[in-house]
Amino acid sequence: MLSIGAQLTDVLQAHRGGHGTPRPAANRATELLDMVGNHRGPARQLPARSCPAGCGKRVMIAMALALEPQVVILDEPTTALDVVTQREILEELTALA
Repeated sequence: MLSIGAQLTDVLQAHRGGHGTPRPAANRATELLDMVGNHRGPARQLPARSCPAGCGKRVMIAMALALEPQVVILDEPTTALDVVTQREILEELTALA
């Protein structure tokens, strides 16, 4: 079982030459989690399936952005979340655009 940060770091190490070493990859993982509003420090150490409401969605968005794609297609990014968390995630996505 990997933590959220470790999952992002693994993706970056596997697919990015410049972020291939552990330290830059870990820094980029932290940057991505901050970018999508996952400010819950301890949640970064949790397995993805243990995230509180909205955290899992934010992590998936961070993973989608990790390799800096030109286009991201989001299919129902706020499904099954309460309206407050939905609004937060949609506002964060708008800010990223």
